[in-house]
Amino acid sequence: MKIVNLFTGQKRLLLENYNSYSNIQLANKKNNYNFFVFWDDALITKDEEYIIKKNLYNFKYKIISQKNFKKKYKKIFQKIKNDKKLKPNDKNQLYAWLHQYYILNEAYKFARSYLGNKSEKYAWQRIRSDSYIPSKIDIDSIIVDKNSINFPGAKFGFGLNDFHCVGNHKYFKIYASSIDLLRTLIINSIYIPPEVMISIQLTKYKAIFGIDRRLPSSLIGIKNKKIYLRSLNSREKGYQYIDFNFSKFKSNKDTLDKSESYFGSFFRRIIWLFVDLYQKIIFFFKVN
Repeated sequence: MKIVNLFTGQKRLLLENYNSYSNIQLANKKNNYNFFVFWDDALITKDEEYIIKKNLYNFKYKIISQKNFKKKYKKIFQKIKNDKKLKPNDKNQLYAWLHQYYILNEAYKFARSYLGNKSEKYAWQRIRSDSYIPSKIDIDSIIVDKNSINFPGAKFGFGLNDFHCVGNHKYFKIYASSIDLLRTLIINSIYIPPEVMISIQLTKYKAIFGIDRRLPSSLIGIKNKKIYLRSLNSREKGYQYIDFNFSKFKSNKDTLDKSESYFGSFFRRIIWLFVDLYQKIIFFFKVN
């Protein structure tokens, strides 16, 4: 098996976090194709590029012009700006989501054009540059069926946490084109969380998707020159009581449209709270 790894968005803490990128690769380095696609406001330095190339195989890098993006989406940005019902923070959130899913789609198109038709047989993976992955994850076992797309957790009753995403090309392509749905929703003044939008996008095109909690959902940040964990597994993975009726959700029992019980979800969240506490303690001693 071969895999395409898309690192998209803003350049965040590459040198501090490059070990995480190694932990999400296939064991055979030659089977990994790593594409870093970032905005042009913060470029990868020569030192960063050298270290990433040294640790990862098949490295490709592309920058996306924010100016061209904002010009292309000028009417959408103007609509958000002129919507008096939206608070400033709401507008900023929508701007950020547009950036996030536009560059994801651009990264997909860049990798697809570079690799050609053969990439349709590969697995595809989206990784945030600020995703913290402290230990090796067996990607082969997660996508063993090669017939679904997987996320680390669920939110809002019918939403998917896409801090991470991995699966086959057919369904990843649908996920990567979510910007089209987001644009349509905004045009029609429909504002919903991206987690719900992703679920609607996949359901609309009958994509089979599942949840695998082995996938990472921890993010790192920097404040006052100190690195810290800025997300909780209990929040991103703990809630699992979801109504996935009429969707193509794939449960752990290898069936469709089956969610867990409310109590099962509640106890799982308690377990993840302890995992968060342990991770924070280990992280504190590791970076200090």
